[in-house]
Amino acid sequence: MSSMKEFGKTIGEVAKLTGIPQRKLKYFTERDIMRPSQKSESGYWLYSEKDIQVVQTISLLQNLGCSIQNIRDFLTAPFSRWQEDLEQQIHRLTKEKDGLENRLFLAEFLRYLDHMQISVDTFDINDYSSNYSEGTAWGQDAFRWKTGKRDSLCRFLYEQFSEAAPGGPLHELSALADRPPDDPAVQAQVRQLCAALWLHHALSPAHTLLMFRLIHTLSGMEPILNALLGRDGAVQFITEALQAYCMQL
Repeated sequence: MSSMKEFGKTIGEVAKLTGIPQRKLKYFTERDIMRPSQKSESGYWLYSEKDIQVVQTISLLQNLGCSIQNIRDFLTAPFSRWQEDLEQQIHRLTKEKDGLENRLFLAEFLRYLDHMQISVDTFDINDYSSNYSEGTAWGQDAFRWKTGKRDSLCRFLYEQFSEAAPGGPLHELSALADRPPDDPAVQAQVRQLCAALWLHHALSPAHTLLMFRLIHTLSGMEPILNALLGRDGAVQFITEALQAYCMQL
């Protein structure tokens, strides 16, 4: 008598292999999104390699926010249709990401209003509404970067990190990431960093901290700058060290 493994994998094996919970795999079948290709003599579903690829694809599409009907359409559509639908999904997700980044960016600005004068004219705020029914007077797309402002900031950040020579304060700080942010050696490098930025760019410690905090709101920027410093998590560590420094001022 042949074992089940010769025909396919059980739902438990698929869950362990893919990391998709068994309850979700059952849900796929119950909602008729997909059905495994075989059953055992005992009546249990068995998954072929192709079935496993399908459930992984379904899980990815769910993570993209696709509805059940969208997923069914994806699975039955030709590849050219997949390309078109994915382009639409990417466009939607990009808009959501940009809106969230913009609001995070503005929140960081507002955080520092008590510490220094900051102009919020970086943003166009044209979608003001008197409708407070959802607790806000602005729509999702209310805060948009003015033309060139975002690109200008990204260029400045990239150039600042690219020009930071090994042995300078930025690299020295990243090399101290195994110490706590308030460690005396870390704080000494923070002072040097703030002095260098003030000398070359007239950035106060508060401006410098704001600059590093803004990096976290710009998707894609943080890993690039971490790579320039040669250490993962360097930007986050330097931000925390600057926070500790500014709290002492």
